[in-house]
Amino acid sequence: MKVRIKFRKNGVMKFIGHLDVMRYFQKVMRRADIPIAFTGGFSPHMIMSFANPLGVGLTSDGEYFDIELTEPISSAEAIRRMNATMVEGMEVVSFVEIPDEKKSTGMAIVEAADYLSKPIKGVLPDNWEEMLDNFFAESEIINYIGEGQPRENIAAGVIDSVAVKVAQLYNRKTSRKKIILTGGLSHSAHFARTLEAKIGKPVGTMQLGRFAGALGAALLAEEKVVAEVGRGEA
Repeated sequence: MKVRIKFRKNGVMKFIGHLDVMRYFQKVMRRADIPIAFTGGFSPHMIMSFANPLGVGLTSDGEYFDIELTEPISSAEAIRRMNATMVEGMEVVSFVEIPDEKKSTGMAIVEAADYLSKPIKGVLPDNWEEMLDNFFAESEIINYIGEGQPRENIAAGVIDSVAVKVAQLYNRKTSRKKIILTGGLSHSAHFARTLEAKIGKPVGTMQLGRFAGALGAALLAEEKVVAEVGRGEA
């Protein structure tokens, strides 16, 4: 006999990871005396299949897992027993028998989910749109790597992500003078063209632009040494 269980996870329990939630429900089954079936062999374990893991720090009103039973038990009684053993932040809301021949496991039943994000302090930061753009740009690169995309596609994704950030910094400034790139990508014509497309302004490059930071640090160090020598400190 197969059963699909739906439960809520909220409060402090949102900080408990997926593996610990699985172990937690194993203890719940024992404490609530649910007639759950075990695998055979020398190391039997409960037959329990969870749906997609919920990320740490997230709450949910609809998490699912399937179990197999050795004997029938009423839904109301099973829910009552399990909730009697639950800690604050966990609650079983349904206990439904499913056909034995049903092939879908808990991992396969969830096709999509809706997420509601709330700011921790109740107010979104002024640059929340920029932060969201950066998050999705970086997430896209991670997806490329996970999909085994060619290195050229990943490199293009990195360049586009950097261009997004630079364009955001540029748009914060009131000055609209000529733009010359410095730093590691300053010699890249492709990066310059990508940035031009995002800000709608021409972007210049320079051969030694990548060394601008090092040269600036050297000049500042020289000024400091000269000043110390003038004061007789060196």
